[in-house]
Amino acid sequence: MTFLMIKSLIILLLFLNFTGFAQINSADSLKLLLKSAKEDTSIVLLLAELSESYLYNNPDTSFYFTQQGLALSRKINYIKGEASSLRNLGVIFEMSGDYPTALEQYFQALKKYESLNDMEGMIRIYADIGLFTVNRVIISQIFSIQRKVKTWLNPSEGLTCLVRIFKFGRQL
Repeated sequence: MTFLMIKSLIILLLFLNFTGFAQINSADSLKLLLKSAKEDTSIVLLLAELSESYLYNNPDTSFYFTQQGLALSRKINYIKGEASSLRNLGVIFEMSGDYPTALEQYFQALKKYESLNDMEGMIRIYADIGLFTVNRVIISQIFSIQRKVKTWLNPSEGLTCLVRIFKFGRQL
């Protein structure tokens, strides 16, 4: 993976993180809409939006809304809502470091989207799985570099070296 690709990925991830802050403000309005929603499918869709609005800043709250949406989706047999909830669970488990469960949720969501022939849903899941894989590769490469640096330098010099590498990468 080239340095330019890694830099682009980091910029994308930072952008997604900053957009999460704006979504928290919309959570209050989504909660108001949820109180007035009449149809079960509307409630499921609002729960999914609420879950996504908390996904990166408050995963516990996101998990709570996702579980509610998943339960209601299954109760009313709303497959698209179930798929969306399973995808959100995958993201939550990935963020918490439970990678096997995250992949399991992604693949369950993929099966649901495939059964609906929902191309947009399938693309989102494939993107999630792709990012999941890229993140695991980058993390393993970072740990590999860190181990090499530790063998070359004493611990304080190794930390200083990693900080310099990080700062250099941010300047590019």
